[in-house]
Amino acid sequence: MKKIIVVFIIPLVLISCGKSDLDRTEVIKLIAVKDSVNLEGVNLAKVDLSKLNLRGANLSYADLSGAILWGADLWGADLRGTDFRGADLSGAILYKANLKGADLSGADLTGAYLREANLTDANLEGADLVLAYLYKADLTDANLEGADTTGVKRFKK
Repeated sequence: MKKIIVVFIIPLVLISCGKSDLDRTEVIKLIAVKDSVNLEGVNLAKVDLSKLNLRGANLSYADLSGAILWGADLWGADLRGTDFRGADLSGAILYKANLKGADLSGADLTGAYLREANLTDANLEGADLVLAYLYKADLTDANLEGADTTGVKRFKK
């Protein structure tokens, strides 16, 4: 009796985009084929990424200034040093996200879920944190000057 052995080769998909500019459609295509999405340093300024599942994505040092991320799922995402100046992150899920050194100045974080997020050294100057959930978030050395913290839940500086 002959045995037939079938071998399947499944490539590990690691998408790395370097410093290029992407739009919403291209990001959706990358998410659809990913095992791990690496968008480190990518220019996504003013791009509409609302309601996208970016869970665990690497967006460190990316330019997301003015981007629309309301309702986006960024659970556990690497957002170190990311530029979120003036971005709309209202209602975004940032549970356990690493925002160390991120620039969130003037960003709208209304109702954002930032439980256990690392906001060490983050710039939140003038940010709108109304009704944000910050339980166990690390705000060590974060700049909160002029930030609106009205109704913040479990807020501890």
